[in-house]
Amino acid sequence: MEKLMTSTSPNMQSSEVCVRPLIGKNLANVVGDLMDKMRWQELIPPGGFVTLKPNFCEYRSDQIENANTSFSFIEAVCEVLSSRAGRIAIVESDGLRYQVEEVYGAMGMERLTKRYGVQLVNLTKDKVITFPEPLLEGFGLPAILGESDCFISLPKLKTHALTYFTGALKNQWGCIPRPDRILLHKHIHTLISRINQLLNPRLAIMDGLIAMEGRGPTNGIRRDLSLLLASRDLVALDATAMRLVGLEPKWARHVVEAAAMGVGKLREEDIRVDRDASPPIAPFIPAKKEWTLELMNYLTRYRPFVYHVLLDDSLFNIAKYIATWLRKWRLS
Repeated sequence: MEKLMTSTSPNMQSSEVCVRPLIGKNLANVVGDLMDKMRWQELIPPGGFVTLKPNFCEYRSDQIENANTSFSFIEAVCEVLSSRAGRIAIVESDGLRYQVEEVYGAMGMERLTKRYGVQLVNLTKDKVITFPEPLLEGFGLPAILGESDCFISLPKLKTHALTYFTGALKNQWGCIPRPDRILLHKHIHTLISRINQLLNPRLAIMDGLIAMEGRGPTNGIRRDLSLLLASRDLVALDATAMRLVGLEPKWARHVVEAAAMGVGKLREEDIRVDRDASPPIAPFIPAKKEWTLELMNYLTRYRPFVYHVLLDDSLFNIAKYIATWLRKWRLS
């Protein structure tokens, strides 16, 4: 627990990002190569405790493959870690309209428990600790992330309708263990940076096997990239991933703020990219700003709206229908 807040920032002298294509290669071998490049064994003592945070933001079976960190990738990471770690836990919080156990079940995550003894943790039901961080407004953070020897982020490469891009830094937003964390959206850009400072993920490996453009993080367009990226510097990783797919890092406000707060490096000339040869990638379509989304985001700062509309199934479905109709009407 004491490891939270006492951790240091990433090594600012070694902002290296590794990019590896998967075409014609074995996934487990590529994951192992990436992790070796990142000197992962330096981060974990023999028999140590590792926590993994994937991006599990979708529970609908027909959208899981496009929106969530892929099972095969997570399994490959667990296979490498099991050669050194004594305990591995996969952690995620409940969403606004689902419990994370639904996602674990839909993705068959129990297979990792049987094969590698992986623990599946619902952060919403686990122990939390509070911090003197005004932006958290009394929300706690998971104690388990401070108790582990190494916290590794396993994000997915996607655009985002609110934050422009969702990758390594944004993945820790899901570490706020309450499903009503949407109340904190008014602080989202700065708070993402603060959460990363507090939790200090030591390594991030980004799933670009199946990515998403357009109206991400759940309703966008699937893009098959067959790529993996890794870095100990999460700012550099996000910035490099965006440049790789034709997005402009300066438009991701949370990434810019994280760089300004010393979380990592943003400028292209300050990042060493180790990239194997791979075909060029057609630029991603960014998410368009929509007034309906901006209005909803504004209303989320009010607790009655969150608790009596967003968390009420019947009222939420009515509001969603109206918003969808207005969006189509505006575009017609």
